[in-house]
Amino acid sequence: MYRTWIDKYRSQGHAIPASSSSVVAFVTQNQHLSRSSLNTAISALSWLHAQLGLPDPSRAQAVQDALLHTPAASSSARGKAPPLLLQELELILQSLGDSLSEVRDAALLSTMWFGALRRSEVALLERGNITAHSDRTLITLMGSKTDKGNEGHTIALQATERAVCPHELLGQWLSLCPDTNNPTQRVFRHVTASNQITDKPLHKEYVQTILRRRAAAAGVTQAESLTGHSCRRGFIFSCLEVGVSPELIMLTTRQSPATFATYIADFGLKNESTAGYLLSTSPRPSGHTKPPKAPAS
Repeated sequence: MYRTWIDKYRSQGHAIPASSSSVVAFVTQNQHLSRSSLNTAISALSWLHAQLGLPDPSRAQAVQDALLHTPAASSSARGKAPPLLLQELELILQSLGDSLSEVRDAALLSTMWFGALRRSEVALLERGNITAHSDRTLITLMGSKTDKGNEGHTIALQATERAVCPHELLGQWLSLCPDTNNPTQRVFRHVTASNQITDKPLHKEYVQTILRRRAAAAGVTQAESLTGHSCRRGFIFSCLEVGVSPELIMLTTRQSPATFATYIADFGLKNESTAGYLLSTSPRPSGHTKPPKAPAS
């Protein structure tokens, strides 16, 4: 498939090695194509230059800007789940009390957000997947969407000084759960009206219900449009806002560079971000942040 796109690039009058300006011209010529097709074409050029030991022209900011302003990029961002940004997560968590269901939901939402977990992944978490340390909690995911070899992937929830501390919130919930020594016991379970924790695990669809209900109660905008993927998108957008490198973010999100590039495109289409800052309490200058370069494929 890569050869097909390379041939198309050459047939439209562009030479190899490619310059960033020629790649921008190629994107402009083919802006009628779908977002996935353009991504594949750019990945093909990136691959070819890597094979030849040449600099990758697709990493130039001008190329990324051209991709962000194609009709395909604009349409791809529409209809996607709105991101739940860090400040919005904080609003939700600060609105929760100390009932069992509220303690559970605080742990659920903070774990899903800071772990960049899919709703199916957080719903399927078992006690044996979690190892608590004094300064962090380790979560081992088995059989997730991108774990084709079922080798597992470990995510660390670090302890922080902020009120939003996933390590502490998850620990509070686990300390209240019975059967904590049963490694196959689901972590997130239903709570009865009489404030009792049951053995019935939460379904992934109910995770979305919890998110929307808690967000609406906290006054988060677009609460009714949030989905389980909003936490994952919000984590990525908030990290990009403060300049975390794509390579570091992908260690948590477990995505390929090509997939992650679509998040960078969506982030770049936002006129403003309300994330402000992620885990640092230092003030950050206001203003629009340009999207970072996409990682090499």
